[in-house]
Amino acid sequence: PAFFSPRSGVRSPAIVRSGEEVAQQYWSARELGLECGMLVAVPPPHAGDGGAGEEVEAAIQTALREAAAEVTGRDVTPYVLARVAELTGGASLAANVALVKRNAEVGAEIAVALQAARGAATDRAAPEVLVLGGSIVDITARPAPGADLVLRTSSPGRVFSSDGGVARNVAEALGRLGTSALLHTALGDDRRGRDLAARLEDVGVGVVAGAGAGTTTATCIAVLDGAGDLHVSVADLGILEAGPRWPVPSDEALCDAGLLVVDTNPGPQGLLPAVRAAVRAGVDVVLEPTSVPRAAEAAQDTELMGCIRYATPNADELLAMAGGKTRGPLRGDGGEDDAALLRDAAGVVLA
Repeated sequence: PAFFSPRSGVRSPAIVRSGEEVAQQYWSARELGLECGMLVAVPPPHAGDGGAGEEVEAAIQTALREAAAEVTGRDVTPYVLARVAELTGGASLAANVALVKRNAEVGAEIAVALQAARGAATDRAAPEVLVLGGSIVDITARPAPGADLVLRTSSPGRVFSSDGGVARNVAEALGRLGTSALLHTALGDDRRGRDLAARLEDVGVGVVAGAGAGTTTATCIAVLDGAGDLHVSVADLGILEAGPRWPVPSDEALCDAGLLVVDTNPGPQGLLPAVRAAVRAGVDVVLEPTSVPRAAEAAQDTELMGCIRYATPNADELLAMAGGKTRGPLRGDGGEDDAALLRDAAGVVLA
């Protein structure tokens, strides 16, 4: 539709008949990770028979043609409004009021449908998998194509952000695969933390966040050069390194869950209350070591390792968990020597 007329001559790419259809399409796009918005064009009241709407639209076109020959700049709008009212005998005001009311009705219908659909999405069954660990907002900047960084001043380019953190990534992947998951993490008392949690909830992942007043969500800013290589990075990880009070899965959640997945961002002291609770509830614990230093730190805590049922280290993390009790470094060629070394390291960790 045009503003006052049900017909504009421009073909609509899609047609919906109700607020429920709008909500369904909106949430489907969010679940697929699409970042596009939606523009809903509302036909004026009594769009089926045209009537006053088309009369007003015709008057607008006439007034615009006259204005082009009569006035310029800021005088155009008041001229057009006055001329349209004159040409329609006041019908334009009545049509405008009716359209405003109709927009409010449709907007309210869509808002109610969006909330109802979101409620249905979040009113999910008890989580099958509990996840505990870090959440980070990654912000990356790089110069425009063909350009390079200009130091000590601003450089034209592109800045984009994404959500990270091993535990958060695991939880999002589970949600997108249709597995109900509940993430326990540390988020700051800020907009970035609230937005990160909302994006997880949009894909069906619940969030239990531990945060204190005045804290900031873990954030890493990376500036790349023209070749896409890292030039400089600043990481604000204080909320992870300062030992926040990491949330512990509730007994109720543990009773229904089949698995607890933890990363090593909380450190052994942050993980122990959760893994102890999981062991008491008979829930298997999966450890994702996250990094070589974190892997080595976790492996040195015998109580923590005694609670772990499965671990998912890469080759370097596995060697770190073995604590140097293996014969030499990896050659990196994927040969039998490397395979034997990794078997030895696994044996040390499992002993």
